[in-house]
Amino acid sequence: MFSPDAGVPASTSLRNPRRRQRTVSDESLVARQIPKRQRRSGLTSETFKPPYVEPNNGYVNGQWRSERSTPNNSGLAIRNRRLSKSDHDRRELRSNSNVLLTKNENYVVTRLTTTPIQLQENQSTETWQSELAPWAGLAVATTQTQAIVWRYKHDISDAEITKPLIIPLPHPSNGTGQPLPLGILVPTSPEPGLLIVMPVSGKVTYWETLSSAASVDSSRRKQLATEGIVQGLLSGEIIVEITEAEPHGFLLTFGTGRVAHMILTDAQGKPAISVQLLRSNAAHAGGFLSGLKWAFSSAGWRRDVAAVHAGDSWQRGQRQCIIATTRGLFQVWSLNWNGAHSMLYEVDAKQELLDSISKSGDAFPTGLEQFFQVLDFVFLSNTVSGDEKALIKAKTEFKLLALVAFSMRDTSSYYLLTLDLREEGSEVEVVHPISCYRSPLSAESHFKPRLIVPESSQIAFVIFEKSVVLVSLAEVKGTPDSQLQLEAQTLPDPFQDFIDIRRDKPYRIVGCNADLYNKATKESSCTLLIQGYGAINISVLPVKESPSAFDRPRITARTKIEQAIFFGTLPQNLLDFSGRPEVQFDIEDVEDAALEVSHSIMSSSSKYLPQIGPSIEQWLHLRASALAELIKYLRQHYSDLGRVTRWQLLWNAERLAAAKALWTWHSATLQNETRNQINLLAYIVDCIHEDIKTQNDIDGQEPDGVRHWMVHDTWRMEFVVPWAYKVLDVLRTESQEDNEPIPTAEQARLIGEASSLQLAVLETAFEFREANAAFYGLGGERIVDGVLQDGYADLPDPWTSEEIMYVGVEKQAHNAREFVIDYGNNADGEGFPSMEVLEKMAADNPRQVELCCRIYKERLLFLKSKDDPELRKERFELKKQFVQVRKAHLVGLVEVEQAKAGLEIAEKHSDMAALAEIVVDELEAIQDNLKDCEAHGSDFEAEMRLKLAFYKECIDRYFVERGSAWTNAFFPRLIQQKRSGPILDYAQKHQHQVTAFLRSQVEYAKLSWINEILSENDYAKAGHQLGLAQKTEGDLWARKTQLSMSKLAVMAAKSKKQVTEDDGENQIRAIDCQLQGLQAQESLLDFLGPLLRETLNDPAARTQAIMTKYGTRFVKHKPALRHLMEGGFTKIVVGEVLETEELIDILTLMDEDAFNPMDPLEEKFTAERFFLALKLLHSCLPGPIDRPRIELQEMIIWRRCMIQNDWEAINHTELKQDTEIERETGGTSLFKTLKQGLKQGSWSLFSSNTDPTTLTHGTNLTKGLWENVPQLPPSALLHAGTSISSLRDSSRYDDTSDNYLTLLAHDLQIEDDALEQSLNKGRLELWWQGIVEAAKQSVKSDAEQAGEQQSRRLSFENKFRERMDREDEKSRARLEVEDGVATMDTDLQEDVVMEM
Repeated sequence: MFSPDAGVPASTSLRNPRRRQRTVSDESLVARQIPKRQRRSGLTSETFKPPYVEPNNGYVNGQWRSERSTPNNSGLAIRNRRLSKSDHDRRELRSNSNVLLTKNENYVVTRLTTTPIQLQENQSTETWQSELAPWAGLAVATTQTQAIVWRYKHDISDAEITKPLIIPLPHPSNGTGQPLPLGILVPTSPEPGLLIVMPVSGKVTYWETLSSAASVDSSRRKQLATEGIVQGLLSGEIIVEITEAEPHGFLLTFGTGRVAHMILTDAQGKPAISVQLLRSNAAHAGGFLSGLKWAFSSAGWRRDVAAVHAGDSWQRGQRQCIIATTRGLFQVWSLNWNGAHSMLYEVDAKQELLDSISKSGDAFPTGLEQFFQVLDFVFLSNTVSGDEKALIKAKTEFKLLALVAFSMRDTSSYYLLTLDLREEGSEVEVVHPISCYRSPLSAESHFKPRLIVPESSQIAFVIFEKSVVLVSLAEVKGTPDSQLQLEAQTLPDPFQDFIDIRRDKPYRIVGCNADLYNKATKESSCTLLIQGYGAINISVLPVKESPSAFDRPRITARTKIEQAIFFGTLPQNLLDFSGRPEVQFDIEDVEDAALEVSHSIMSSSSKYLPQIGPSIEQWLHLRASALAELIKYLRQHYSDLGRVTRWQLLWNAERLAAAKALWTWHSATLQNETRNQINLLAYIVDCIHEDIKTQNDIDGQEPDGVRHWMVHDTWRMEFVVPWAYKVLDVLRTESQEDNEPIPTAEQARLIGEASSLQLAVLETAFEFREANAAFYGLGGERIVDGVLQDGYADLPDPWTSEEIMYVGVEKQAHNAREFVIDYGNNADGEGFPSMEVLEKMAADNPRQVELCCRIYKERLLFLKSKDDPELRKERFELKKQFVQVRKAHLVGLVEVEQAKAGLEIAEKHSDMAALAEIVVDELEAIQDNLKDCEAHGSDFEAEMRLKLAFYKECIDRYFVERGSAWTNAFFPRLIQQKRSGPILDYAQKHQHQVTAFLRSQVEYAKLSWINEILSENDYAKAGHQLGLAQKTEGDLWARKTQLSMSKLAVMAAKSKKQVTEDDGENQIRAIDCQLQGLQAQESLLDFLGPLLRETLNDPAARTQAIMTKYGTRFVKHKPALRHLMEGGFTKIVVGEVLETEELIDILTLMDEDAFNPMDPLEEKFTAERFFLALKLLHSCLPGPIDRPRIELQEMIIWRRCMIQNDWEAINHTELKQDTEIERETGGTSLFKTLKQGLKQGSWSLFSSNTDPTTLTHGTNLTKGLWENVPQLPPSALLHAGTSISSLRDSSRYDDTSDNYLTLLAHDLQIEDDALEQSLNKGRLELWWQGIVEAAKQSVKSDAEQAGEQQSRRLSFENKFRERMDREDEKSRARLEVEDGVATMDTDLQEDVVMEM
């Protein structure tokens, strides 16, 4: 228990002379051989060498280090020497080993590689916490059993000193559920000490040096330790935090809100531990009883302490500290090295903080004050002049930066406030609302939010368990413009940004501190220790002092996008770049930023990409990967990205893919060229005008023009392709001027390479576009062969079909073909090209023609979408030109022996004129050659006859594949004339073509399934075709027959492994569902059969007879439902198939009182009709596809079921026996439906998980009423389908007019009114649960009766068998067989009567 004498020293230095045997873990700390008799330690001479930083007057994290913090220079003459230039170089080299996690124009985040490996493993379940000592560059982490000390600073010159010191704790915790021990490094000379405090027991262990703590000799380690205990801990009270309060001490914060001052030395400076609870002067002045009152009263110590920080030391041996509570109370204390303390004053700053936040324009609703809390604060540097008055003032007045929050369950608001604290009160100077982070504080979090402000006071780090928020504190330079912006409230907000840690990993921040400020670099930084990952450093780049409003750094969409795509893919990156909902950008800004980033990647102007590399192929791959990550990030986080932007990003990506293909082609040509030959691509790049390429200073930059273009100008790919056909013209012109003609063979090489260049670029671009359109969110676009078929209205010109592009490709195709025609007969001659080159050019020419057609088509489609009269005129002229050019190229292919390729392209583009011309010309040539075949020999004749057969086969093939004038006229005519047989005969020669034709339209499905079995042997497809055929079949019997055959075909396909087991079962299940619907219609037809047979064989008369009997009462005054019911009966009469919902309407709209309860058939039908409707609904409609449609229809079924009976009459139970009430309720449609479902196991007999009273109209019924029906109250069915809007939710009425829906909603409202009347006057809501239970009991009772009857039947059979056995024995004993048999029969009859 708490003792008022807790202020006396709590311990002395305890020395335990006993030794314990050293364990293997102790030995593991030493990596080198230790001589005999030498005290062993896990340290080296370099361990505590602090990293070099510029002097900063001892300022760390907004607090001044005391004189004790400054090591004795005499003892650290070597350790604290100023680093030489070589030391700096080695440390800079070492820093390069750190892993860059992200960077932008404002800050850099790196992973420090010095963290011990056991603290980096995220698989470890052991928890730990840590403290950083930036003054020493060391960190200490504590677990339940040990402390680990290591140097975390990244600028280290010796790899050896990164080895951690593992120090076993002298008093380890008993269990993992206890709070972790608290550890902190103590600034002593010549090396730091280590202080360990056990939070539960209060045991304290202090080593003056880490050498003592790290001794592998356990006995010596214990002897060198100073141990003590914190006296006066209350029951259940723990120590939660240690705060450095040098000189000579620390502040201990208890979980109850108490704070104690712990001194580590006695009056002589020897190690000794004493603890003093901080108590106000009033508590001391009142004597012993006042001290007890202060100690035990909740006002005295029971409080939520937000933070405890020690301030400046203005006098040797003294230190001020401030204790802040979460409610905004600040206490200022004066501490002395000898343990004396006094509270100078306390200020309740809560109202001042609230008023300042309200005045800042960020008003909060009334009553939100209860959620207010102070989270942390830091001291801000306060410049003090040299006069005594100012010095005295500085001792009692403080400038703080406080972190406060309005913390609620779902969100929190955070603020940074600059607070002037003095004895007279407090005053807020500046309010910084944190707008980029509003996540709520987690009650389960083990890490309290921390506020860190480096010495520069330019930036504040707000540290949460999973996030870091950066807030700029730089003051804006006062200018007339900024003043005007301030008055107009258009002044840009100070810089803020967030750094999130991935939430799908068990990473969490367990320690943090500011780094020593380096005045040379002027960078403010802090280091975070993250469990499961290690240490990371956040370094904020220097900002201008007092920047203008326009110079303020900002979070931009481009910055976030670049961070995500360049760093989000790094392996094992713990940062989350998905963004936060608090930081949203306009979609226009995101689109602009995306295009800027894409362009920077294409032009290699991005600062995140290397500017040069030895391999262009790898360089292009790197940029392609960046573009892929860009669109991946945009699709994941900005699904509303505009279509135009997506296309522009895709076009950039396909340009880069084309550049990769171009470089591959270029590399291949370099291997085949000689030094004196002209390189085509190099010449093209040189010829491109300076205005459309990046300037290349050959003397100072890249001497290779092609490499320079590949690095900087791939986004201008559209200028390279057209230039390919111009090169030869330019070279010819130059050669004529120089009077040096180009050799024909060289011309052939250049023309062939120009063709290959165009093919490599454009084919790759079109293929990439088609393959990656879906990846860019354009999967819904209709793209054929890389050409978008529609939707150009809002798109800019596609780069692949600009005018210079289609002109250049068309001319190159023409030039190549004409060259082959001109020199084909002179190949391999002296000075002429080789046949191999010409054959390659001829083989490439069809591909060029195909590209030409594709580009023309894309341009025409683009112009078609434009309303500009000039563009419409251009389209008209271009279309006319295209028809002429296409025909000329296709026919021209015959001249280079590419007629077959010409046929394929003509068929592809449906150019019947060219197709006919090619076929006619070839047939004519063949026939002419056959007339003169004797002069050429038998082989020539055989060749011609083969070609003739080929073209005849082509003509036959056009019957099926092409030609609306042939295929689409010939085969339908055969079908019309009932001569379908010849179509199947063509399958003997053209099976694929016939099959394709028959599969092309549903109308041919009845013929197609025969072809699938006879010709294709594809039972799966046959089943599919039969399924298509039955959809158009109106006759009930025919549809059922086709469905049955379809099922047989699927079963055969499954047995032949043509479909997978799962697919086959799914198809059979779907067919069975459809057959079930047809079976239900047949059952309805059988039920109506007697009535139909009694009426005339007239459909109208039969329909009227059915309506007269079954459609009189329920649909009365409901014209829409009556019309629907009458139409369904008409289909039944004529034998047509009803759709599922039509059949459901028939079943549920029939009059209940029209059924004869004495007729077993009618009684069975009326008992099952509503349940049958529910079964049809769930088996024949695709629920997951259209859930609202099913839910609406299901609610209507239940509502009609409930209003079939007069609940108001049933509710009048006066003078009624229970049996009569049971008979009335048991005769209702609701009871029968529930019983039928229970009997068939469609809902549980004992389901009682949901309270029926909690379900009302609008309750989320995502599981469907089918599953929830035993808990569904009738009131939940109100208003279903009673408005046009609710009907529109069902896809059944997508194509229905509003006029009809108005009538239908009116009719459904009448049903709804009837249900409401049953609820109000018939108490249906109360009857509901009773009927549910009655139905359950009835089903169980029927089951029990059936069991009893079965038991009696078995008993009778056994007795009968025994009697027969006895009679057999008697008959053998009797002499007269006839008398014995007669007697036995008489007895048996009597037994049977008795048993019955």
